Amino acid sequence: MKFILAVLVCCRFSLLLAADLPSTPTKPSIVAATYNIRCPIDAPPNDWPARASRVAQVIRNRGFEIIGMQEGNKDQIADLSARLPGFAWVGVGRDDGKTRGEFNCIFYLADRFELLKSETFWLSKTPEKPGSRSWNSACARVCTYGVFRDRKTGTTLVFANTHLDHRSPEARINGAKLIVERLLASYPDLPIVLTGDFNCTPGSAPLLALDGKFYNTLTISRTPHAGPDSTFSAFVVDPAKRKTGFEIDYIFVSRGVTVLSHTTCDDLVDNLCPSDHFPVTAKIVLP
Repeated sequence: MKFILAVLVCCRFSLLLAADLPSTPTKPSIVAATYNIRCPIDAPPNDWPARASRVAQVIRNRGFEIIGMQEGNKDQIADLSARLPGFAWVGVGRDDGKTRGEFNCIFYLADRFELLKSETFWLSKTPEKPGSRSWNSACARVCTYGVFRDRKTGTTLVFANTHLDHRSPEARINGAKLIVERLLASYPDLPIVLTGDFNCTPGSAPLLALDGKFYNTLTISRTPHAGPDSTFSAFVVDPAKRKTGFEIDYIFVSRGVTVLSHTTCDDLVDNLCPSDHFPVTAKIVLP
């Protein structure tokens, strides 16, 4: 009897999930990505002057159209901007709300997307205060988002990008909750894409805070995931020598967004890893 009940529950869940999936999309897809490009602190051959062109090459080769980046400073962003003609970007430094510290910037193809509005808020008890931090966070953490119009379809979307704290579990949980609350309160009727380095693995408390509101593009993709499961490479070139279990970079979407594919891009350039994280990309279709 218990087995039969379990089967019935599973069938009911599958039917509900299938009913919630959008029908075959007719709108053009968007190639969204998240990419932690690594701050410029490493020695050759992983120093930033050598890596800048490698990072840009992966972005071009993979055809990313809108990207949430983490860990870049103003000089790194300038380097990539020069190497990626056609892309514009938006974001501020997390330390002062201007140019100091890490940016959680968003790069986007200007001929595909029109920026209508952008905002950065701090993952703290005082979200409007630049440089603020709470909950034992190791450093200031932010969420930057833009409201964009897709020039191909006229659809308006919200694209948000973050980098949760690496030290404090409390900061990660409260940061994730704050992001969900602010985005859904401000844009309840718009499709939302949320990218970032969440510094936590599937099933952890910060990701559970998103559950039922945002959906991991890996798990709802209509085609199987491609590439490695771990998104952190630590610059290790040989896949057999990389640590496993480091799925910490994500693309989430709000209800109604169709996900056609999901890929962790373990591309090497000149037989080197462009960053200590792999970019993650999802091909999505907005409702």
